[in-house]
Amino acid sequence: MNKKKIIFPVLFFFMMILMISGCALVKGDPTTEEDSLDASGVKGISVDYGSVDVVVEGGSSSQLEVVFDTFERGPKLSMNRRGDHVDIATERGGLQIGFIKLGGYSSDPPKMTVKIPNNHKQDLKLEGSSGNVQLRNLNLNQIDFSASASDVNGGGITANRINGSSTSGSISIAFEKFATDANLSSSSGNIDLSLNDESPDLTLETATTSGNRKIDFPMSGSEESGTIGEGTHHVQLETTSGNISVTP
Repeated sequence: MNKKKIIFPVLFFFMMILMISGCALVKGDPTTEEDSLDASGVKGISVDYGSVDVVVEGGSSSQLEVVFDTFERGPKLSMNRRGDHVDIATERGGLQIGFIKLGGYSSDPPKMTVKIPNNHKQDLKLEGSSGNVQLRNLNLNQIDFSASASDVNGGGITANRINGSSTSGSISIAFEKFATDANLSSSSGNIDLSLNDESPDLTLETATTSGNRKIDFPMSGSEESGTIGEGTHHVQLETTSGNISVTP
């Protein structure tokens, strides 16, 4: 019998066993990584969360703190300071054979929690693929985010400016204090803004291809764009197949 005819089925069987067992064996046991640094003088924070869930929230100390719940052979935490900027990222883990990446998460996926001191009004930038983003009780100068298959949910937010986009996820922001210029877009998700203000001042521009609009304020202008109050802040919202909602 031709040896090649024997070897190829055996190799294929071996690879299938590895791939099936990868989720249970490759990731290893749960583990927690932690890092922190003095946030004095920090003006910008970048978070590359990859495909893990991330929570960014206000902290009570003067330290920038990161807690990463992962696995022994799962993604690893990286935090580096360059002058007045801090880079936080997840680095790939797991086992790779050739171009085949083994390992998955049959249980809870990794999760990163970032705590930013409330007394430092910095810039925050987030970028990732398939992990969801939660923003809690933040008082920042500017928030920028770019997500592929992520939902972005914010609560208790105060910021001078917010720029963000999600390809196939929804965006929901509830403000603690609305005094914000915003430019938000989503291809196949909804955009919901809760301003926490009965009489805000903003100029609103909306665009949606196949979604509905719900604007719970008297607005001068057209259904798509107009002025609410004095029109001080500029808010631009755009979806392709999602709804747009702006409420008090």
